[in-house]
Amino acid sequence: MNEDGGFAGVVVASLNPEHLTRFYERLDLGSSASIFLVGNDGVVRSSGGSAGDFALGQDLSRTEIFARIEAGANATFEFANSSDAEPQFVTIRKVRGHPLWISVSVAKSDIYKGSRASLRINLAGGLLLTIIILTALERVFRTEARKQEAEADVARLASEDPLTGLPNRRVFRAALDEVLRLRPCHVSDSGQNQQIAVLFMDLDRFKIINDTLGHHVGDRLLQDVARRLKHSLWGADVLARLGGDEFAVVVSGVEDASMLEALAKRLVDAAGQAYEIDGQQIRTSISVGIAVSPQDGESAEDLLMAADMALYAVKAARRGAYKFYDPSMNKEVSERRQIETDLRNAIGANELELYYQPIINVRGDALCGFEALVRWRHPTQGLVSPAVFIPVAEDTQLILPLGEWVLREACREAARWRPDLRIAVNLSPVQLSDPNLADIVERVLAETGLRPDRLDLEITEQVFIDDCDQVIAVLQRLKRLGVRIAMDDFGTGYSSLSYLRSFPFDKIKSDRIFIADLAKGAEHASIVQAVISMAHAFGMTTTAEGVETLGQHQFLSALGCDEAQGFLLGRPQSVADLEVSSTAWAGGKSFAA
Repeated sequence: MNEDGGFAGVVVASLNPEHLTRFYERLDLGSSASIFLVGNDGVVRSSGGSAGDFALGQDLSRTEIFARIEAGANATFEFANSSDAEPQFVTIRKVRGHPLWISVSVAKSDIYKGSRASLRINLAGGLLLTIIILTALERVFRTEARKQEAEADVARLASEDPLTGLPNRRVFRAALDEVLRLRPCHVSDSGQNQQIAVLFMDLDRFKIINDTLGHHVGDRLLQDVARRLKHSLWGADVLARLGGDEFAVVVSGVEDASMLEALAKRLVDAAGQAYEIDGQQIRTSISVGIAVSPQDGESAEDLLMAADMALYAVKAARRGAYKFYDPSMNKEVSERRQIETDLRNAIGANELELYYQPIINVRGDALCGFEALVRWRHPTQGLVSPAVFIPVAEDTQLILPLGEWVLREACREAARWRPDLRIAVNLSPVQLSDPNLADIVERVLAETGLRPDRLDLEITEQVFIDDCDQVIAVLQRLKRLGVRIAMDDFGTGYSSLSYLRSFPFDKIKSDRIFIADLAKGAEHASIVQAVISMAHAFGMTTTAEGVETLGQHQFLSALGCDEAQGFLLGRPQSVADLEVSSTAWAGGKSFAA
């Protein structure tokens, strides 16, 4: 039986009865004695001895011997095989653990002969040796059973994922090949050929959960996800774990796209609910790529490649969603993968550089620091926009080495400036999920000699969506180092006020969209005024991003905004073009021209 109680198979073993017959014939039981082995059904399984009363295979079901067997008790009695046969004394004994009885018979007349003692010894020897043989047989049966169980375990391990109990990649591929082979047989009640689909699924940011909370939590999460996905499927669908955090489904009998959309939505919703593991609430999501045969591929290879491309497109656009394959994805995925390959090389090939945008104090027009912005100078494509390569870096975890490089280079450069100037560095949500972040920041500050209070680490509201408690714990560790924490793009996320109450930020940076709308009416000015007032009430400074006109600058000054940055004040510039010696901004003239 399987672990779940299902039928697994039958172990069969057999023994050639001639082995016992030859053994019995070697025993010297006397001229009138015989020994035989009888089954519960009354059929002679083996016999021997000089008398040869019963033949192999003889049916004793109509004899007194069988009646005694049916009674189920060991016995000794007088028995005549036929009316003219010499009476025999017969002893029968049950063979423990087997549906067999062993019987020894001897002529009644021999009982009174002087060889009684010798006969008794021989009979006892025969019984003893038979018991020994049956014991050995029992061990043979057990060994064979264990062998069969081991072979069954090997077969199960070859087809089943040991962590989740789901079919593995090999079984998934076999199931896909089989449904594709039987595709002409899949016909709906209306006579239409039904389609076959493959859904590729990937857990979003699983590596971060695994690294942060430990592999035992990661394994539990995979098991819980597998159970939820399994309960979301139709009966004939085949769900498999392909490895790591990757799952896949083969769906046959698809009549239209709406069926697959409903299934994909169920899978996404099921996996997206919170998980309770070891007293911790964990949130994750799955991205789903869908390919349908025959339009997306006739062969298994083409269908799998199409589903993989659709999954890649989902993760590039918006996680926790699903997409159907489209031929245009070939180019997009190819380009994105090329960016990933080139970026991986760029980190170690000095193709990255930092640009710095000035930040001024609005009230006194004094330079108070710079924000570090990473740029990628590709050897053939020139400057690549951060909007292109940062999402790729976040999806592939390259943001971790990239972010550490940015932090180290920015702090090293800032350490050369006047001691009153600060440097602002952006942190990705992926970096904040890294349990080693605080250690990295502490190490970089020690290596570069930069005072902690001169470093502003900027985060966005997005970091609070997945695991607010964990993020706050990381921010508190950073705060204890003495660095300043800024909320970037404030007002563009969800529940901004609740985040401000959850953690004592040092600064709020108003998103450029609010600054651009200042001239459109009193309503927009009221929003900016409210943000500034709220920040001051919490003891935080405010920075306005995207200041591009003198009118915006003057308006912000009148509203009481503390700091500002934008093209009016200075565009991002390379280290060679920076001017850090100036102390005041002359209206209309950039610090970095």
